[in-house]
Parts: sequence; structure tokens; C-alpha cells
Amino acid sequence: MFLSLLCAILISCNIVKARGIKLTQRTIVIIERDTVFAQTCAGEFQRNGYRVHLCTGTLVGVIDSLRQHVPSLILLNASAVSADLEEVIELLRLNTEKDTHIAVITDTSDANTSRYIRQLGADSCFSKPIEPTDICREICSHHFTRPEKPVEMSESEADNMVALLILKLGVPAHMKGYFYLRKAILLSLQDMSYLHHVTKLLYPTVAKSFATTPSRVERALRHLIGYLWENGNEAALNEYFVCRPARLNKCPSNHEFIATVVDRIKLQSNHRNTIFVKD
Repeated sequence: MFLSLLCAILISCNIVKARGIKLTQRTIVIIERDTVFAQTCAGEFQRNGYRVHLCTGTLVGVIDSLRQHVPSLILLNASAVSADLEEVIELLRLNTEKDTHIAVITDTSDANTSRYIRQLGADSCFSKPIEPTDICREICSHHFTRPEKPVEMSESEADNMVALLILKLGVPAHMKGYFYLRKAILLSLQDMSYLHHVTKLLYPTVAKSFATTPSRVERALRHLIGYLWENGNEAALNEYFVCRPARLNKCPSNHEFIATVVDRIKLQSNHRNTIFVKD
């Protein structure tokens, strides 16, 4: 049922894009199996001037509602997702406008889960138990507001930061994947969309920079990360990958490793709203 519902959302967004309709600034789509919770959330948003579409009805109803309005925010309950959450978020990213805000509700209230969901591509995360009024208040306070003036960091400064961080983790500089990893992290810092499209965008871009193929980039990164996981700085790895202690758990995927390092660099920067720009 949920996968059919998700297909309806994706089809609807593509139909709207084909018609050239622009993103509606105060339209929210709520994907939630708990109809009572969804309706309560909808009521809160409507009282604050938002147009709300509940994805709890029929497939035809979802398509009809999204033909007219492209949502500026999607509120997704992770417990309602029968498919892999990472794949669902990536599909939503591929089929919605670039500025669409994706908020995820989880049943686990810990910082590690929230950080992991953000690494998957979500913009914000809420943990149950939580009142719909609190969700609405948080979104109304921070969504659609003018962002603070960003702080810029040059490409050379960012590259130095990346190099120091991965060397601290124990990445061997003599291995082929070392420079691929630096480039992949730097690109992702400059544009987070690379993390949403690793296979179709990140690997090909890195490959082009080094006159090689995307498959060789993927393979070299996988080999490097596997070697690092077994032979790197265990203390530093455990500090960065708190959900997956080194030596005790399976090596992270290329995507997960790069996303974690990128998130760490952003957290360590002097300003959370830092923009990493090209020289």
C-alpha cells in the first residue's frame, strides 16, 4: 500500500513539473499511516495558514491533490516506510523540486539516529513521542524563513580541512583511493546533491577529474575504506562512527562513509551555515 502511495507521489510531482507549475511556498504533504496523528498535524498546520495534503487516501486522490500543487515540505513518518528509508528519500529528492524540505518522524529519540537520517538526505528529524503542535511550531519557526548570511570557505581551505581529517582517521596517502576520497568529500561539501546521487553524479564527476571511470572510482574507494576500517586509527573511527564501532561492525558503504565525514566537517566548521565555494 505504501509503495503504491509513494509511486503516486512521484508520478504526481513529475506531472506537475511537466506542466511547469512552480513550488508552492506554503504547501505540505504528510505521509503517515496513523490517520489520527496525520489529521491532527494537518489541523495544526492549517491553523497556521498552510495548505496540507494527507497521503492517507486512495492512489487517485493523492495524484489529484498533487497535480495542482508541488509541496514545499514533505513530512514523512519513517515507521510507515516498508522500503529502505535511504532509497525512499533519494526517490523523493529525484522527483521533487530542489528546495523541497523533507522532514522525517522516527520512533527512536537519540542524536545518532537523527544524525544518520540527516546523512541520508533529510533536512530535519523529529522523534516520537512528540505532539503535532510541537512539530508545527518547529516548522513554522524555521521553515520558509530567510536564512542567515552564510560564511564562505574557499576550496583550498576546505581541501586542507578534508586532508587533515582523513589523515587523522588513518587513510593512507599512497593508496589510489586517497585522492578520489578527498575529491568526493570536497564536491559533497560544495553541493550536497552529490550525496543524493552517488552513483549517477558523484562517481562520474570524480572519475572525470582523474581521467578514469566511475566503476574504478567506486572500487578504489571501497578498497580504501575497507583497508581503513581494518587498519586505521580505531579511536578516531569510533569517535566519528559512533553508531558503528570499528572492528566490531561491518565496514560502512562508500556513501555512508563520505556522508559521515562531510557531516563531521560541517559540524566542526565555525558556522553551521558555512558555504564551501570554489576558488
